[in-house]
Amino acid sequence: MTIKKLTLPRKPFVFMRHAQTDANSKHMVCGSLDMLLDTTGVNQAIDCGELLAKYQWSCIATSALRRTQMTAELALPNQSFTIFKGLNERDWGRLEGTPIPEQRDYFATPAKGEAWIDFMERVAASLSEILNHYDFPLIIAHSGVWRVIKYLQGGMPEGPRIKNAQPMLLQPNPNNKEQWLAEKFLTQAKDNIRIDLTKVSYDNAMYYH
Repeated sequence: MTIKKLTLPRKPFVFMRHAQTDANSKHMVCGSLDMLLDTTGVNQAIDCGELLAKYQWSCIATSALRRTQMTAELALPNQSFTIFKGLNERDWGRLEGTPIPEQRDYFATPAKGEAWIDFMERVAASLSEILNHYDFPLIIAHSGVWRVIKYLQGGMPEGPRIKNAQPMLLQPNPNNKEQWLAEKFLTQAKDNIRIDLTKVSYDNAMYYH
């Protein structure tokens, strides 16, 4: 399979996966299922709002799935958000509602599901639209969208899932036009951990303290 080269506009943004759902806590494939946050997820969204509310975002982008919109509403009740359907999680077809395997082939098309290339292209189109129109937006979406972001920035989609409700700052490496840097989005930049996305297997930043 030949996958055409896609790139993102080289502008900084913050990405955050939605807060926890019941499917997340049970390690089930959620995909296109429109699940709500569970009690833990509600608290996660409210907690991360303490940091996110310190900024007046040029755009708060969510998917059309309610778990991202609930996260935005709970974290930032005084700021509006814009829905981008292209940010929806990948449709995993018959795998939805089943246990998540330790690792999967993301390039394989699941039965009755969405091909990787189709998923990647629609996500890239929405991300490009957002970044072309807004400076430093907040994007609240899904673990699959994060995998696409990493792939577009030179990494691979495989690896552990990004944590729920952990905002990540992504910005072009000023010293290398081919590289992006990722770090936890914290109140003090000096405490952030900077990572070259082209040189890590996936999202190890999620587990650095």
